[in-house]
Amino acid sequence: MRRTLNVAALGLGLVGVASSPALAMGPEALIAHIPFAFHVRSESFPAGDYRISPLSDLQRNVVEIRSTDGRHAGFVLTEETAPAKRDSQPKLVFDRYGKQVFMHAIRVPEDSGAIVTPSRSEIQAARALASREAAKTAHRKAASLSPSK
Repeated sequence: MRRTLNVAALGLGLVGVASSPALAMGPEALIAHIPFAFHVRSESFPAGDYRISPLSDLQRNVVEIRSTDGRHAGFVLTEETAPAKRDSQPKLVFDRYGKQVFMHAIRVPEDSGAIVTPSRSEIQAARALASREAAKTAHRKAASLSPSK
């Protein structure tokens, strides 16, 4: 089963630093405090403060994720998604599979966002969690169907 964590401005410190939406292109970026370790495709990132920005105006689908201290960085190819009309603040969306957390999307109000294509390790983590959940459900059903003595 897939759980989505929304890292919102008030709760976890996501702050848009540009006057226009962060993915409206150009050098604008989002600065986010992410209080847990996470993965973006094959890269692992520790908890901390990150700058998330498109590579350039011409390459909006390539997003750079860089810790503000410069120790951790990576690039990810994304797919454009529909504008986040209901959100009033930019948001990062994560998927949690057990103890593993993967970045899923970057949502920007009134502008197109970006979706990160799941990596092989994310797909494996999702399958493993689904398998464990199915086993738990089957065990519960078997226990409830056992005759009482």
